[in-house]
Amino acid sequence: MYEHLVRTAVTEIDMRKRQQLFIIIDMIHNLATQELTRISSGSLAEGIDLPGSDIDIMFVFRDVDVIQDERHIKHPVKRNTFVIETDNDHPGFTRLRLLTKGYVKINCKACEYFEETTKGLSLSSTKFVCNMSKMFPGMKISPHGPCPSDKDRDLDLAFCFRSKYLPYNTISWASRYRQQWPPNSTIDKKKKIWLLVSTNWTE
Repeated sequence: MYEHLVRTAVTEIDMRKRQQLFIIIDMIHNLATQELTRISSGSLAEGIDLPGSDIDIMFVFRDVDVIQDERHIKHPVKRNTFVIETDNDHPGFTRLRLLTKGYVKINCKACEYFEETTKGLSLSSTKFVCNMSKMFPGMKISPHGPCPSDKDRDLDLAFCFRSKYLPYNTISWASRYRQQWPPNSTIDKKKKIWLLVSTNWTE
């Protein structure tokens, strides 16, 4: 069985080398740019090369905060800040509203990502993903759900914002009693890590 897996997938040594390669690529990128943190994942980044294997690259904006409530904002505001707005009609999705009080640094190009609502400017997932796709003109990247992807669907690019807060409608789920995996200790550890909010939000 083990020999069959090695012939079909990859040896453990090769897998570790591929993992290290992607880690090094991420480290070089993150040292070279101040705007985005790159995180590679997916089966190829994990070192496994099977039919249908792909690579997922997450880019996390460093200069954006996502908060649960305007009361959580820290003054003076020195970063672009979004407020999480959930909708009971669309569980699992959230709207990101730009907090326009205080510090706002948005160039004209970034204005293309927003739409006007009754509460102010909100980020449009469709506009955002379309504009992010244009960042890679030589790679034939196009929108595919919440992520830009290449034409063969071998590469997915996820652009995310980091949040320290869980949306209110997920708090009861995160703290629910469970008898199976994952144990409560694992959940408690994960709750201390910042949440990554992808671009798959409602408009």
